[in-house]
Amino acid sequence: MMVTPEQKNRAIESILRSLIGWPGGSGRSLGDVIDLVQCDGNHIEIGSLFGATAVAAVWGKRLGGWQGKIYCIDPMKFDTHEYCVREDGNESQKILLKHQHQIFLDNVRQFPEIELVRASSNPWPLPDDIEVATIFIDGWHYGNGPITDAKNAIARAKKAVMLDDIIPAYPDIYRAFRWMVAESGWYLSRLTEFTAAFVPWPDVKPIREK
Repeated sequence: MMVTPEQKNRAIESILRSLIGWPGGSGRSLGDVIDLVQCDGNHIEIGSLFGATAVAAVWGKRLGGWQGKIYCIDPMKFDTHEYCVREDGNESQKILLKHQHQIFLDNVRQFPEIELVRASSNPWPLPDDIEVATIFIDGWHYGNGPITDAKNAIARAKKAVMLDDIIPAYPDIYRAFRWMVAESGWYLSRLTEFTAAFVPWPDVKPIREK
């Protein structure tokens, strides 16, 4: 069963109302994550911050009656998150970020579907026998981090991969996006202002010029 816009909006409101800390990107990707996970199978997110998108994934599964666990890959280290906050944030924000791990656990405590994998996304930290349906990429935004995550995700996901924060402020993410479009062999199925979703290339007969 597909989640209705009304259900999705209520879920987002619930997440934002109860969250300790703040959602990445002011929560603009929560609805996209709810849409992404509407299928059976395990979901992985690379980069979790305080857990908002992980909880959004649970809501997407529960509301639609879909099965699967939510694996959150994140080292939970102060120097791997929210560069703008570490450099220019106020003291309260920095205190929250220093306690990211505990805050994440508090935010997801009531959702047994969520499992934290406290590690870097490269090398890939999950056993190969865990089947993956969908992956949401919101990890390290700089250098080869985004394109490495994209390649790891394409190699493992069966149904869809979503890349977040495709904005001019993050040129390395845009480089990963261009690789996914031109070289991954996957099909760009959905593009919003900030995210892009890719699926395996559909098995359809090409339309040829006559």
